[in-house]
Amino acid sequence: MTKVFSFLIIVIFCVFIQGCGFENPSPETSVNHHKKIQMLALKLGEKINHSNSDSWRLLDPFWRVSCGVVDKDSYKKLSHDAFTFKIDVNDIGKCSTDSRPYKDEYLQFNWSERQEVNSGPLGKGIYEFSAKVTINTDGLNAFRNTIFQIHDFRNLGAPPSYLQVYGGKSGMLNRFRLSHPECLSIRCRKALPEVPRDSFKLKVLFEYNNGFVSTRYYIDDKFVISGGGRSSYPIYIKIGIYRILGKGTTIHTYEDIKLKKLIQI
Repeated sequence: MTKVFSFLIIVIFCVFIQGCGFENPSPETSVNHHKKIQMLALKLGEKINHSNSDSWRLLDPFWRVSCGVVDKDSYKKLSHDAFTFKIDVNDIGKCSTDSRPYKDEYLQFNWSERQEVNSGPLGKGIYEFSAKVTINTDGLNAFRNTIFQIHDFRNLGAPPSYLQVYGGKSGMLNRFRLSHPECLSIRCRKALPEVPRDSFKLKVLFEYNNGFVSTRYYIDDKFVISGGGRSSYPIYIKIGIYRILGKGTTIHTYEDIKLKKLIQI
């Protein structure tokens, strides 16, 4: 029965992992939800502080192209743990939602530009993702460009947690951004750091437990912000380029990708 269940999970994962847009607002925008995120993130930090190098097991996820390849230049596997993604203006992604227009009182776009890979499904536990990330953009930034996601099987609304490069409508900004439930106030969002022009280390500590993902984001080993949200089972990681209102060519390179799981506290 266990093997049959595992097989069904993988089949479902392969069918529904085709990606989705997440402009629709999340219902998890209350102050209580925000406080829960902060509390769980603090507890996660305490658990990590009590661990040592022997407490972790290095995983070997199978990184799979999400939805499909846009063109011959949009994706390249450099090695077992390194990838390059390249998206030009009008490189519409292959996910079913990427061709859908979106409009609200603040934002409007006709399509999404995307090239990503995703890990296999991850179950309950505490994990650490890390990679050397290099972001090169020819000209102005996209309105937003998602570089890391913790996703589940939802096909509507934002995933449990993600990290973006925010360029704004002008494309002249260059700072990190998380989803609104994770960073409620304008002051919080504006306090997030600038995206380094040179390569940087991205580290994400996250825990999936009781239908909730809690995360802690680090840039060059410096804590930036905590986040998280409700999630179905299982979760998975997406990396690459997922942007709207692109204004130039963007290239992301991820090197020395590692995914570890905490096996004892």
